[in-house]
Amino acid sequence: MEPGDQIVMGTSMSTAIHDLPDDVLLEIFTMNADLRPGEDWPDDFFSSPLTTTRRTSQVCRLWRHILLSSPSIWGRIIDVDFLDQKEDSWREEVLRRCRDARLHIRLRNDHHQTHLKAQTFFFRILKTEWARIRVLDVRDRYWHPSVWRAFHSANPTIEFFRIVEAMVYRKSWDPPNLDEQLFAGYAPSLRYVSSSLGSLRLDASWRSHIRHVTLDYRYDIRELLSALEHMERLESLEVGSFLDNPYQPTSIPVISIPRLRDFKGKTISSFQLLDFVLPARGCRLTINEADICSNYTLNLVIRVFKRFLQDHVALSHPLEASLLDFSGRPARIEFGHLQDAPAIRLAIRSDKPFEQYFEDRFFESLTETDIAPHLTSLQLGEPSNTIRFRYTVYIPFFQSLSSLHELRVSTAKALGMLVEYRHTQPVLFPALKTIYIYNSPIRGSLLKRFFSWRIRCGLPITLLDLTNIQEWSEKTEPTRKKRHSNFKPLEDFQGMEIRWRGPSSVERYVCGSGFIEGVKPWENV
Repeated sequence: MEPGDQIVMGTSMSTAIHDLPDDVLLEIFTMNADLRPGEDWPDDFFSSPLTTTRRTSQVCRLWRHILLSSPSIWGRIIDVDFLDQKEDSWREEVLRRCRDARLHIRLRNDHHQTHLKAQTFFFRILKTEWARIRVLDVRDRYWHPSVWRAFHSANPTIEFFRIVEAMVYRKSWDPPNLDEQLFAGYAPSLRYVSSSLGSLRLDASWRSHIRHVTLDYRYDIRELLSALEHMERLESLEVGSFLDNPYQPTSIPVISIPRLRDFKGKTISSFQLLDFVLPARGCRLTINEADICSNYTLNLVIRVFKRFLQDHVALSHPLEASLLDFSGRPARIEFGHLQDAPAIRLAIRSDKPFEQYFEDRFFESLTETDIAPHLTSLQLGEPSNTIRFRYTVYIPFFQSLSSLHELRVSTAKALGMLVEYRHTQPVLFPALKTIYIYNSPIRGSLLKRFFSWRIRCGLPITLLDLTNIQEWSEKTEPTRKKRHSNFKPLEDFQGMEIRWRGPSSVERYVCGSGFIEGVKPWENV
């Protein structure tokens, strides 16, 4: 609740939800009235918090009283995309219901052309109600500088400010100038700022209490580091390609951002910045579109990657890894808990002369960290297209993975290549128990070779998981024939469990139980 909200006591009704106390109902209504600022995809009309709240207010007299007595709820749902009615009455009614409450405004003009009257309504609020806007999340198609003059005025209320371009500007228009006068330097409540429309003044007074900032413009690295050093409460940082000079002097002092726990960036600029930044231990790292085109960039990427990986290893948490497309463009590298949000996610392209150098240096850096005891799951790509398993590069790393208990592969080809190194000592992956295959076809002969090798080593596989392989549908693939996989070669591996996705649930079979003829997962051929 906020000042101005009231709880209106009503009479009880017959349904269970009407037996809830009014303050609990108000809390539920408030939770539903959330525009989720920062998310990239808008609601449709029926799931918009504005539509939900309007319909909730029409359920019964009690609910209507509660909602009409809560201006803060209406202030949180100014969803301009769905205020596009031809008549002004509903737009004006929503604004009246807000009274003096702080406003949360969202405009996502990239998914459809917002009605002109809705845009006019938005610009009017921006002009007349600027001082009480708490959240402004705008993704618009076209801009005109005269519209955005409000941004140059002080705002004691604004907490979340995101202005993102969706498409190119009209040639006759220039992007708004957010550089010199954003908030007139006064925004004491600001916690989140993101704009791709121009540079932000990095010496603004609000920088000391900012929690998140997105910078997608050109800055001098010394100026940028100086500003970041004063963002003592910064928790997440997102950057674009902001440096003109790819060769930065090493005399720049390293800064500490002790609360920084999430970094997202693109291009080699991100590595250049991180080379001089010490974030919180365990900081999440995501970088895309980085190009290795010189010895400098190769050494830079390896140096930064190794430091971040060692920080995560030092936390002594179990780690998972995904190593894909090393001979492709780009190499895709992930570490962390891959089913959630990876702790480290990189997409790196290498020019032809540096492809093998990067591969060599990358695996060398892995062996130089203490990651091996913590790595419990590894995902590998298709060998014919990506990983070549060069003996001097991959095998020493594989031999160090004493705690790896699950291996994920695209097809059985990767398992066949591992069998080629069956005579190496120590044996690869001594703790390995589970094999996941996430693409078809399923080749029983290759699987038999791999599982036989593990049994000879005294390290049998206990689970073959095929649940990520979906059955072809005759409706979607009418020209392809379905053929049952032949699992008879696996019947000899007594006790090993096979899992696959059936028509309605996950099915299981234990090898050696005598019912192999009934096992019919599909093979796509």
